[in-house]
Amino acid sequence: MKNDLISVAMCTYNGAPFLREQLESISGQTFKPFEIVIVDDASNDESVEIIRNFSASVQIPIRLIENKKNLGVIPNFEKAIGLCRGKIIFLADQDDIWDLGKIEAHMEVYATHPQCGYVFSDAELTDENLRTKGQSLWSAVHFSGKRYKAYAAGEQLSTMLKGRSFVYGTTMSFRSIYLDFLLPFATRTSVCTHDVWISYLLSSVGAYGVALPLPLVRYRQHSDNQAGAGRNISFSDRIHRIRETKAKKARTWVEVYRNMANRIRNRTDAHVSESLQDFESKIMHLTIRGNFSGKRGIVRSRDLIAEALSGRYKKYSGSWKSFFRDLVFTDKQ
Repeated sequence: MKNDLISVAMCTYNGAPFLREQLESISGQTFKPFEIVIVDDASNDESVEIIRNFSASVQIPIRLIENKKNLGVIPNFEKAIGLCRGKIIFLADQDDIWDLGKIEAHMEVYATHPQCGYVFSDAELTDENLRTKGQSLWSAVHFSGKRYKAYAAGEQLSTMLKGRSFVYGTTMSFRSIYLDFLLPFATRTSVCTHDVWISYLLSSVGAYGVALPLPLVRYRQHSDNQAGAGRNISFSDRIHRIRETKAKKARTWVEVYRNMANRIRNRTDAHVSESLQDFESKIMHLTIRGNFSGKRGIVRSRDLIAEALSGRYKKYSGSWKSFFRDLVFTDKQ
């Protein structure tokens, strides 16, 4: 394995407080990249100056591209990834810290799994000062037990479609031979970020992922990401807002899954027909659940039970809890 295989794609936006620490953790890797591609998304703090000063102090080439206007996270990563020249591309957030053996651990997987398309690891959750929260990323997103075993056994797309995503960009890398397939990202929504797009599509065509049960990143959680709205509304209004949000999110996911299905439809990989069926069944399930909001009484209960008996609740909503929530909580008319 040679270091000319590896590019790091990093996006920055007003990341000055933490940026140098992250750059030091990448440049200090036991297995060094041959380039770090950084696209700054029109920062108005000292981010660009920090990058330039750091670049002058290390031997690893750092290619800095400055956007004239802010693009947003997903288009910015799309731009950074498209500029990478390595055979393996690592994604880097601006405020985390990599274990110094992270790249080496990933590269060992690629050497022993020549057919895998991407690799990702667990991470240690910390506060903004890197104090541990006593919880790993995988435990926080419930990627353990049956879910982990099913994914590791090859049931990758169906496992990802069942619940919350567990492949995070800060923990992942992928093979650049798939760039023409992955780009452009047909998503611009926070419900499906670039890392979700990459992992779902690669698994759907048999370019499987390998999950490393190692905390190879200190994943910084910011104290200002707290939600505090909605304390003084009635219970019925709260439920109505929750259902409106869920319905909107479901419609967004339906569009994303259609885009994913369209992206793989003409490929000849062995897993494509099965993956298309999974995408289409998930779309049907979300569409049917979304239509419950306009129904009440016996009709609603009848359709809910029919959907449950189809097996799609169990396969695509993760548990019976979703069925009972849909059954109990009706919309305010």
